Amino acid sequence: MNLLRYYIVSVCAMLALASCGGSSSTSNPPPPAIGQIYVTLANKGQVARFKAGDNGDVSPQARLNVSPAGPTFIAMDVPHNRIAVRFNDGTPAITLVDNVSGPATAPRVITGASTTLGIGIGECALDSTRDLLYVTQDLGAGAGVVLVFGPASTINGNIAPLRTFTLPFHPIGLVLPFPSGLVLDVANDSLFLSDPVTNAITIFDKASTLTGSVVPSRTITGTNTQINVPSQMVLDSSGRLIVSNIGSNNSQPGILVFQNAATANGNIVPSASSTISQAPFEMAISPAGELYVVDSNPQITVYGGVATATGAINPIRVITGPNTGLGLISPNIPALPSGIALDPTR
Repeated sequence: MNLLRYYIVSVCAMLALASCGGSSSTSNPPPPAIGQIYVTLANKGQVARFKAGDNGDVSPQARLNVSPAGPTFIAMDVPHNRIAVRFNDGTPAITLVDNVSGPATAPRVITGASTTLGIGIGECALDSTRDLLYVTQDLGAGAGVVLVFGPASTINGNIAPLRTFTLPFHPIGLVLPFPSGLVLDVANDSLFLSDPVTNAITIFDKASTLTGSVVPSRTITGTNTQINVPSQMVLDSSGRLIVSNIGSNNSQPGILVFQNAATANGNIVPSASSTISQAPFEMAISPAGELYVVDSNPQITVYGGVATATGAINPIRVITGPNTGLGLISPNIPALPSGIALDPTR
């Protein structure tokens, strides 16, 4: 299966949680009473929906079958109750599903020659204000492109992008299976991309207007940043940029936090730095600052207080067990939880 070139199952999932490092927090907040999390199961062809406050061996609220094959990264448009799912295991495609918190509508699949989607698709993001879908794609030879489709509320089939803009670096990732990160600041119309080759976070302001060859408006890079092979990113409700720092030479993966993401630039010092046991494939963060992580292990790991944490941090909750459907789907085939998104409002 082509997907396995990008995703490997870590043996760390089989270790007891007690073996993780010490925690910087002394107490855990109560789980949220509302909210839903969506997880792609790459080898199962499903998106599973859980309650945001779930813990332990719980069954998902719903399982949504999606196609073509190999659903991986996922983006959420909370106001419109919509997800976008990236596929790249055979047929390159982005699938959009509306009304995902209830009886979901029939998926809309963006695929075909006119889309210019190829085997190097990276991640996607939804702009709920401007009704746009962003998709990163690797072009090889150290270059990449961002494809912009719209309107995201109606697009379907073999359609051409509205715009494209090119990047002077790979938007996929330097260290497989971990991808380069993409996060959209909808309020400020800014697109953040991690560049693991130059150890930088590149920021493109006025993203909804960009076309052709572009250069970053701002770049977070330098020794003070502690950035070392950056991957996934999220923006929290206080405007902080939270970056998963994969590291090199088998160093411990970490979390870096940068204040004032709307203006952050240059060789700046992170406001917080911590380490976790496994590098995320994808992350999502709640308004209360809980970080939800999937890493292809048969679990969803939730960390608390990452915006201010220092040192090694332990999970505050872990969703795992046979009832979750996150484990093996046959004796030798893992479900591969690969992407995660959060709706904290429903």
